[in-house]
Amino acid sequence: MDEVQKLPLIPQVIYDTIEILIRHQKCLGARAAFLRQFTNIHEVHYNFKVENAIKELDNEIQGIQKDTKQIESELAKFSVCSVPKCIHNANAHIKSIR
Repeated sequence: MDEVQKLPLIPQVIYDTIEILIRHQKCLGARAAFLRQFTNIHEVHYNFKVENAIKELDNEIQGIQKDTKQIESELAKFSVCSVPKCIHNANAHIKSIR
């Protein structure tokens, strides 16, 4: 099997990816919270579809949290600060150009 060529990590792309993952995580969290409240209001008509939907959302949230942590650990390997527009990022970028 051919080895996959890794693309260079560009800090802005990594930050954008983390931001998208965090936004998606918050969106899924809001959906799960809504479904939980909905089931509390309508306990009489509670069904397994809603319970399964909540479980799926929780699983997606956990997956996104795992992906976010993995990306953040990749950032740490390259000595790039995870705070956008931080001086550490500029220094790391300058070092990578040299």
